[in-house]
Amino acid sequence: MKTSWIKETVEWVVCFIIAYAIYLFINYFIGTIAGVKQTSMYPTCHEGDRVVIGRRILYNKELKRGDIVIVESPSITENNTELLATYEEKTGFAKFAYNVMGIGKMSFIKRVIGLPGEHLYISEDGYVYINGEKLDEPYLTDGLKTPRTGDVYDIEIPEGYVFTIGDNREGSMDCRIFGAVPLDKVEGNIVNDKVSHAYLFSGIEGIGKKEIALEFAKILLNTEHLNACIDFKLIEKAADKQDITVEQIRKQLADDVYIAPATCDRKVYIINDAHLMNPSGQNAILKTLEEPPPYVVIILITHKEQELLTTVMSRVNKIKFNKLTEENIDELTDKAVGRKLDVLQHEYADGSLKIALELLKDNNKYDKIKACVDKIKFEDKYDALKALEEVDFKDDETFRYFEYIFLKNKMYNLVPVVEKLKTRMEQNGSEDMIKTAFVINILRKE
Repeated sequence: MKTSWIKETVEWVVCFIIAYAIYLFINYFIGTIAGVKQTSMYPTCHEGDRVVIGRRILYNKELKRGDIVIVESPSITENNTELLATYEEKTGFAKFAYNVMGIGKMSFIKRVIGLPGEHLYISEDGYVYINGEKLDEPYLTDGLKTPRTGDVYDIEIPEGYVFTIGDNREGSMDCRIFGAVPLDKVEGNIVNDKVSHAYLFSGIEGIGKKEIALEFAKILLNTEHLNACIDFKLIEKAADKQDITVEQIRKQLADDVYIAPATCDRKVYIINDAHLMNPSGQNAILKTLEEPPPYVVIILITHKEQELLTTVMSRVNKIKFNKLTEENIDELTDKAVGRKLDVLQHEYADGSLKIALELLKDNNKYDKIKACVDKIKFEDKYDALKALEEVDFKDDETFRYFEYIFLKNKMYNLVPVVEKLKTRMEQNGSEDMIKTAFVINILRKE
């Protein structure tokens, strides 16, 4: 009894660690949601507003003048006569805790005014000049000037730096005070507030597509509690069905979109694993995608976009989620569970943090599968059958990993065996029967 309680507690702790690691990954590499706590960007952003922060600029650093960005607060926020912002360097876990977990970090929301290599000058009468030309700033309140609130008002911006200022020019702590900021201290940009009526979130499994969609829905509906929001619908395959049926699509979306929002300004529909919609279901949403009510936002999520109809694909804005690099995965799994993937596991995970964490969470299971395959490969049938007894066949991942290992070892004749037994398991075959059938088929193939 005591052992069972300890095991259950450990499983809960591991699940929490995995969930937290996924949260950190999404927050640091893809994007997050933040509240505006000051008035320095008024009237563009009001205190209390919630904004979506994208992380794409972390990788390409392609900023444009006028972009609204999140900038790490310098260590010195008083007048800086050096013209460039200064930052305290952190190392080890303190660096991870600060940069990824956000412990002790403060950031500012500002607008990019000056770019690398440009000459920026703020005149005494409150106008900004870039390379000698007066800057047109239509986003400012009529008549608002840009005072010299600090010592930095005449600067040749070095390569690798940008100059940012708040839209509330008389109430903003910014580069005029602490100097130009390095590009690597720009933490993200505010996503454009123009919302499309339909999106397709596409990419491999386990990289945060659904989590981002749910967070986006919270922003659009201005709520933290989607489960209690009647203007939100999450459409997924029912447990007892093979696909998302046309009846589901009609009832939960096609017929529902024409009912005006009850409590919010919008209605948001998320179709998870949209490729599971059968052709009739996909055709049922075409009219809504083509002529949606103005308050509707539909988000399709898939890792198999090739299974969506071209007529559906042509009516959505596609957002591609990229794979993680091996370095990204190693960093995150090391922090989450204290281990990294080996070469074979990296190939199998293929850039998916979810699969990587599952491999490490249940490492013994995958070691048993590899050991079993090794014994089959070297025709050690008796020991192979004994090893097979230790393998858990209760989930699809076991079959997928067997199939992958067989392919890697060029044991192509056993791949159809795995596919056949997986089908039998899906038809409610018992685990013991599956193992027996596996043994028989291996003996026949060998």
